[in-house]
Amino acid sequence: DERGRIVDAGGIQLALRALREHPDSAKVQGCAASALGNLACHTVGSPDHALPEGIELIVAALRVHADDKEVQERCLGALQSLSCEGAENRQRLFELGGAELIPHTMSVHKDLEKVQVAGAVILARLATDGRGQCASIFAA
Repeated sequence: DERGRIVDAGGIQLALRALREHPDSAKVQGCAASALGNLACHTVGSPDHALPEGIELIVAALRVHADDKEVQERCLGALQSLSCEGAENRQRLFELGGAELIPHTMSVHKDLEKVQVAGAVILARLATDGRGQCASIFAA
């Protein structure tokens, strides 16, 4: 399919590069995060399956562009996709403070349905990893 061809052509690496090289551009951050999230489901079993750098860059974009609704929606959507693709990705999100950041983002952007849905899905995935961190997720 088309997404698989984009992955094969280096699409994931291009999205990562855009996130890396344009941290101050809300438009680039949102679009590159969306691209990464949409392409991630085509990497199961490949070296790109665990995308710790992508998760790190998306978390950074959430923090840098905390007031930009579109960036928040796109980044949480990407993290929703990445969080379903392997325990490594969920672990990296935990390490980067995702258990605190996701509820905070949801509380700041209560009016954004996409943020609420993606945030709830991410929290559900993080909470079922069996790391005993459910209390810190739901305490926020």
